Amino acid sequence: MKDVSVIIPVYNASRFIRQTIESVLSQTYKNLELIIVDDGSTDDSPEIIKSFKDSRIVFIRQKNKGVSAARNTAVAASSGKFIALLDHDDIWFPEKLEKQIPLFEKNPETGLVYSDIGYIDADGKQVSWMLKQFEPHRGYVLKELFLNDFIPCLTAVFRRDVLKKTGLFNEKYRFAEEYDLFLRIARYYQVDFVDEVLACYRVHETNLSRNVIAGYLENIEILESFYHNVPEVKNFEHVARERISKMYFITGRRYQVEEKNRTKAMEMFKKSIFYRISFKAVAGFVTAFLRIPVPRRYRILKFFSPKNIFDAHEK
Repeated sequence: MKDVSVIIPVYNASRFIRQTIESVLSQTYKNLELIIVDDGSTDDSPEIIKSFKDSRIVFIRQKNKGVSAARNTAVAASSGKFIALLDHDDIWFPEKLEKQIPLFEKNPETGLVYSDIGYIDADGKQVSWMLKQFEPHRGYVLKELFLNDFIPCLTAVFRRDVLKKTGLFNEKYRFAEEYDLFLRIARYYQVDFVDEVLACYRVHETNLSRNVIAGYLENIEILESFYHNVPEVKNFEHVARERISKMYFITGRRYQVEEKNRTKAMEMFKKSIFYRISFKAVAGFVTAFLRIPVPRRYRILKFFSPKNIFDAHEK
């Protein structure tokens, strides 16, 4: 049995998967296994994966079911005391696990450990940093995590045992599944972090062109579910409502500006106002209702500097 099970869901990742796997196999922390689940790729990702002859690799293929299902398949096939998450296009620094695992040994109440990350482009060139832009948190962080999705999925390592209490990834989510799980972990366990850049999130055409609105809507669904069903959220109800209101606002602005869908935009602005009356949400509703044009803010890859993975700080 290995100490750490690294799980990677793969879908059409031939461009980057070799470097991702190499970053795991080059870890200075050697007592690990790598569970790779190919979720119905149609490119040559499986052939690239099978070209690695390391005995620590377990390769599983399944029909396309989505990233959450692929992660759950990997968890079921794993045996490690700890589970580490990594996406098929991101990379780790060699000392990542070696610096994270000791934090679990220091505090048995710690359920998850994360770290800072860097952003790189398709060619591996540095683009931006992440947690340097806002304060990371440790301890019981349910409130802080509800208000800001600050845990990068590609750095998260958690105890296998926490899943007995929280459950696995919710397979209906395809964009925010890790945020949902991290909130469930934060409800019951402490969280810790290594205040160093230990991994790189790769920004490229595919993940920039994903369905941003679908990601926002999943975030909203998760936040509303916690707001209505988790009693602890009542301890910070005012700011929780503000957080949900902001998410509805930025979704409405996306519908209004990017999708030119005034009906959906007005719906989102109305829900934003329901949770918290704000000038911006009211102005958004009025401009959508009156068909008043709103300037579009263009984003260029080389200037990409996200505040967090879901870019949830849009103005």
